[in-house]
Amino acid sequence: RQGYNGARWPKMIGPDGRFGPSKTGPWLIWQQPHPLFYAEQNFRVNNSIQTLEKWKEVVSETADFMASYAYKNKETGKYDLGPWLINAAENNHRTKTSTTNPAFELAYWRYGLSIACKWRERMGLPANEKWLDVLQHLAPLPVEEGVYVIYEDAPNMWTEFNRSHIDVIGAGAFLPNNGVDIAILDRTIKK
Repeated sequence: RQGYNGARWPKMIGPDGRFGPSKTGPWLIWQQPHPLFYAEQNFRVNNSIQTLEKWKEVVSETADFMASYAYKNKETGKYDLGPWLINAAENNHRTKTSTTNPAFELAYWRYGLSIACKWRERMGLPANEKWLDVLQHLAPLPVEEGVYVIYEDAPNMWTEFNRSHIDVIGAGAFLPNNGVDIAILDRTIKK
């Protein structure tokens, strides 16, 4: 219905496929890689062909959406996320129409697509070139004045957006550090 490939995993959705009553839920993307995280945890516990087969369609459809949602920025040559999204901290309602490349989402997208690519390799399937292209050219985490910020050009980052979820730190604490500079992360934590 939204014009993307694959399966989108929204937050707060009813069994009929309609969004729950929320001004936030329809704009969130941070939860999209969750099924890839769960599939990988299941594989770590039971690394069998049965586990691969059990999750195969979910992994593929999830990654197809992620690759379809990211769009290639003609100026940078990188794949961007947004605008028209609410970041994981769910505190950017008034800027959702301009929010681009939130740090946590970029990190989780990178993690999720890398899992999906590994999954195809484990199953002896050829690489999905679109997933690889997005993974290899995903925008870097946004940095301003030597520290990670919640999203590109976030207004008043350290006065307005320095509370609620600490998703900027989660990009390197909750997730593997793919695409995360540890020195920048350390400065961000200290700030």
